[in-house]
Amino acid sequence: KRRRRVAESVAVAGPSQQQRTSSRQRFGRSMLTDRLLRPTQAGDVDNVNLPWSCAIYSVVNWMVAFADVEGIQIMCLKCLPYLLEDESQRTTAQRAGLTDSVLRAMVLFPDSIELHTVAFHTLVLLARPL
Repeated sequence: KRRRRVAESVAVAGPSQQQRTSSRQRFGRSMLTDRLLRPTQAGDVDNVNLPWSCAIYSVVNWMVAFADVEGIQIMCLKCLPYLLEDESQRTTAQRAGLTDSVLRAMVLFPDSIELHTVAFHTLVLLARPL
């Protein structure tokens, strides 16, 4: 019985600190990763104080505020192609830093095929001439 209790307490405690840290992805420090993987050393997230009057600004706000939530990133990226068909919306998106947010999502979720598919679609539309 004692062995069973010990085994149950270990199972409840979950993985050890060493197991958790070894399973996380690590990124080397560079200008590119510093720019894409905000929050920075200060711990602040990217600019989330954009006006809510425009749909593009709202999407960028969501992508920045919930950069670590894959489902929200996919949802935002799925709605962007419809918005980016309009040239004025593309201009607004480029000024708001949408490209950085899309690339950051791709870096943070390298194994998400769905996210990468919609992200590439968004990047193609952002690359259209203005």
